[in-house]
Amino acid sequence: MPHPTKTRRWMAIAFIALLANVAMATAVIAGHRFTDVPTGDIFHDDITWLADNDITRGCNPPANSLFCPDDNVTREQMAAFLHRFAGAFGTVGDWTDSGTLIPVPVSGARAEVLSVTVAPESDAVVVLNGTVTFTKTGTSSASYQVLIVRDTCNGELLNHGTLWTSADTDLERMTLPVNAMDTVSGPTTYKVCISGTNPSTNVSRSSVTASWMPAQ
Repeated sequence: MPHPTKTRRWMAIAFIALLANVAMATAVIAGHRFTDVPTGDIFHDDITWLADNDITRGCNPPANSLFCPDDNVTREQMAAFLHRFAGAFGTVGDWTDSGTLIPVPVSGARAEVLSVTVAPESDAVVVLNGTVTFTKTGTSSASYQVLIVRDTCNGELLNHGTLWTSADTDLERMTLPVNAMDTVSGPTTYKVCISGTNPSTNVSRSSVTASWMPAQ
């Protein structure tokens, strides 16, 4: 029968590894990392993944060449593991609703629809996805573009934008997708912006979600 402390230790490792696999099922496993975790160890890939993503840092600083697989995991060590895991992956979102109408500017100007800030603790790949819904009044045709930029609506453009041209119909309601990918080294703010050629247009409902994972 397995020793209770060892059972708890391996359950802790398996639990963190399970969370990691749920967050990024396609993680790339690097080569051998700790000298006391041979490649034939059943948990070798899981432990290496934890180290590659800065969730575990070893047990013999400053060298940190050992994982100490036979040591017990204390509650404070578990807190460190989970805190680093939370810093390695994350998701935040923002949205507007029909109570917050945003006029769409004309002549290529950009209006901020909403913003979202990511705060990874290390280099990360950020994926942004969302939608912008707006309503055009008037019977003339018009064109609209939804953009994702860094910092401000006049900042660095991260996507080519979704360009949509309306028909000659009054009270048209449109929902445009918005998405982009970026690589960051720390906290970064993104703006979802919109521009158009019809002054009688309001953004009525929008949402954006930013998810990030460690850069490989």
